Amino acid sequence: MNNVRQQGRESIHVWLAVLISVVFAAGALLLNLPEALDSLFRHRTNLPVAQWIMMAYVFWLLGLHWIAHREWRKEQRLRVPV
Repeated sequence: MNNVRQQGRESIHVWLAVLISVVFAAGALLLNLPEALDSLFRHRTNLPVAQWIMMAYVFWLLGLHWIAHREWRKEQRLRVPV
């Protein structure tokens, strides 16, 4: 029972890491838009509120990644060698 529970947690942590990676990749793609698409959004992203939201988004992602890493390290410490 404990082994099944541990595998479930590992699965959740793997999916969380995948989700974080996908979000970071999407953010990187959005920040590096081609010039044609960038010109469509330029007037909206120059607003101070938009810049604040983008920075909050980056810090939120960093915090989420830190929490996932901390949980992963805790699971690794608790893991019993087979």
